[in-house]
Amino acid sequence: MDGEEEVNSMMSLSWLYTDAKGRLWEIGKQGRVFCYESKHDRFQLVYKLPKSETKDLHTPVSYGFIDDNYIVWLCNQKNIYLYDSETERCTTIKNEINESITDIEQIDANHYFIGTDVGIHYAELKDKKLMLSPCNTIKVMLINKNSKTLIWDNIPEWAIYSLEYGIEEDLFLTDEDKKLITKFIGENFPNGYAMSVDWESYKEFDRFPAFGKPCKTYTVRFCNL
Repeated sequence: MDGEEEVNSMMSLSWLYTDAKGRLWEIGKQGRVFCYESKHDRFQLVYKLPKSETKDLHTPVSYGFIDDNYIVWLCNQKNIYLYDSETERCTTIKNEINESITDIEQIDANHYFIGTDVGIHYAELKDKKLMLSPCNTIKVMLINKNSKTLIWDNIPEWAIYSLEYGIEEDLFLTDEDKKLITKFIGENFPNGYAMSVDWESYKEFDRFPAFGKPCKTYTVRFCNL
């Protein structure tokens, strides 16, 4: 039942999941979430998006998912609604990807691969905020994890001189810039590296550079020493 309205869970079914506790969940494109009750052999409506969020939307939810933290994700291109099945509270966060989400794969407690109708994004969900990392970098690192050569197609233009000649040679870097470059080198090339820049391959404005704020980026090939 949904108030005085009887709801057929099968009519609302779009995605079916089993969580880490073995509970069976149904998620519908109209923003309804059902949990199976074995005692009564039925699916019970446990949450639905408010009418204020579904008004004028033919399909309020483009993708539904439940992660290992028992959080139900109700996604559309504008927002992501996170229903905590343990506390029965829902948090709304902006869909920073700004694309239609079509798939989600959880990697660990806080990190996810998020597929959209455009591509794949690597994201961290922390303190109810979704933070994105450039998926092209992650893809390259995964493909080449046993190789000495790594390619990034999103290295900030402002960092290239320092990466090539050393931080101490660039007099215009801020302390924050130096920290970002030092962290990038330490995490990826602890034993040193050689590099070459493809000056013909660049983005005038990259929303997701390898580090730092959006800026112009270049493709750089690194070789671990």
